[in-house]
Amino acid sequence: MPVTAEEADREIDAFRKEFPGLSTINIIHADTPEELYGTEAGRKLTGVKGAFLPQTGRVDLFCANNRDTSDLRETLLHEAVGHYGTLTFAEPQKRDLLDATLRSRQSFSLKADWDFVDQEYADKSELLKAEEVFCLAAERVDGRTSQSGEEVSKLWREVIHDKARPLEAGDLQIIANAVADGLARNTRQQQIFPLDNNSIFRTQQDMIPDRATAFRNDPPEKALAKHPELKPVYKSLGKVEKMLKERFPNDENRRQHYMAKVREEIGRQLDAGKLPSPAPEKARPTRQSQPDMER
Repeated sequence: MPVTAEEADREIDAFRKEFPGLSTINIIHADTPEELYGTEAGRKLTGVKGAFLPQTGRVDLFCANNRDTSDLRETLLHEAVGHYGTLTFAEPQKRDLLDATLRSRQSFSLKADWDFVDQEYADKSELLKAEEVFCLAAERVDGRTSQSGEEVSKLWREVIHDKARPLEAGDLQIIANAVADGLARNTRQQQIFPLDNNSIFRTQQDMIPDRATAFRNDPPEKALAKHPELKPVYKSLGKVEKMLKERFPNDENRRQHYMAKVREEIGRQLDAGKLPSPAPEKARPTRQSQPDMER
């Protein structure tokens, strides 16, 4: 039996409680794609179970196309932990992950997933196909990861960064589990903010100097309005300021001196196109049409 609206509400509520790190995304449901996108666009999405709209950070679920609540949970994992989860990497990290996944075409353990994605997303780019392979691993997340942060970082260095060996299904599952674990512990934050629903990265290169300029010259509220991806930066600055107040409660000059040094270093990183961020944490049939990244 297809999922009812009441069952979808309960499943979404339980999913949000399980993954507090997804509090910034909107999850809505309708019976069919036509209800959300209109008849013409909806007909192109016949059979699609869900969609992720990266520009607005929204997950759309289509109850009639999910056979039960277990199926709906897999759709949520695919869209939220999978597609949205890739936006919680720094952009160079996501590119490295997708490049490693592309090279995994040579891995026998991922052949079935690649065959599936090649068939279902035949008209899509290779990078988007690689993201879909990652989302299939996200669908298989089941509970907390058993790997430590150190173990996941070691795997990342060996397979993703150093390319010492091909990525295997078990490696990709560990990374997907790590992303899910970070979202469950609310320690992962969005770092990539695509400019439209057809992008998997933020593509305007002129955002780099604009972002650094906004950080240096604008009040935090104004800088965040222009560049919401700076939210983790200001959150980190708040923690540094709190630490300095505890350490030097009666020395305002010293606090300002250290804060200026911290801001100067962050400015240099922003000039280089980087966002100060933590390292990677311990880490169905779908068709691609509009909106982007649907399951």
